[in-house]
Amino acid sequence: MVDRLQTPYSPRILRAVREGLARPGTPRERVDHLIDLADWRTRPSGSAPEPLPPVTEDDVRLVCWIAIA
Repeated sequence: MVDRLQTPYSPRILRAVREGLARPGTPRERVDHLIDLADWRTRPSGSAPEPLPPVTEDDVRLVCWIAIA
């Protein structure tokens, strides 16, 4: 849960969190709403994806070629 809270959020998610904090109800209801937002709108973990291997000359192929005279 801590990893999800420490990830950078988009303005759309930040707006939803602010609206959740301002909504009427008991503090417990507001916290439950924020937990629902965290489960629904955030990434499962804050870890970055593993980078792809570097591109080599063998990976590059000619797909199309055109000459204009």
